[in-house]
Amino acid sequence: MKTMKKLALLTTLAASLALAANANAADPLFSTDFTGTPGSIPTDFTASNFAINDNGNLYRLAPGLPSNGSQNQLSVYTGAALSGSSANYTVSSTFNLGGNGGYVGLAAYHTDASHYYLGRLNGSGSGTGFSLEIYKFNGGGANNAQLKLENFTFEQTGGIFTGRLEFTVNEGTLTLSLYESGTEGALLKSISATDTALSGGSVGVRATAAYAVSYDNLVVTSATPIPEPATAAVLTGAALLAAVVVFRRTRA
Repeated sequence: MKTMKKLALLTTLAASLALAANANAADPLFSTDFTGTPGSIPTDFTASNFAINDNGNLYRLAPGLPSNGSQNQLSVYTGAALSGSSANYTVSSTFNLGGNGGYVGLAAYHTDASHYYLGRLNGSGSGTGFSLEIYKFNGGGANNAQLKLENFTFEQTGGIFTGRLEFTVNEGTLTLSLYESGTEGALLKSISATDTALSGGSVGVRATAAYAVSYDNLVVTSATPIPEPATAAVLTGAALLAAVVVFRRTRA
């Protein structure tokens, strides 16, 4: 009986430590489903040839060359929801891409048009060949760099490419993941890179107008900081000490 009580207490202790470590990991810092007046720009987003679609529930970039002469379009969140928040965060959004040859992307750590990270799903131009790519834009020229690229196969669903992108920047580690569409969609592909050139900023969506692109359900959440080795050792020691205390009490 005492052994069973001890195991139960140790299990509870472990669960409590895990909950404490991740208590705020999933709390949204900002979210939007892009509802609004058709043809308008969502509140606190910069205008860049994107607009809420005719049904008023998607943020859409129409196909064709925009009036400003560039097919690469970036719309950035400029509101106050991310002010003062941790620089470690995850931005995610579901998307629809009308054909291979275009791309859909998420921006992080954006401070101006020349400084941000970009994680994108990029089409090869035909079939189901795609790549996940992570870029750093840091003022132009040699300061800009492709940090990671991996090719893979991505299948169409109902004539379009649809899914959910998730881009995390956490203590200098950048992770881009592609999931099946929906909040509980299966992971299809993930890549990671490291870089510390940029230290914080806002989020946004970036795409090419080669094909129709739309976004929905954009969410920003805090990312759990990666503990330093010394911190991890302290936490491990504390857990072991607590386990010893529980063990001695159950023997008494």
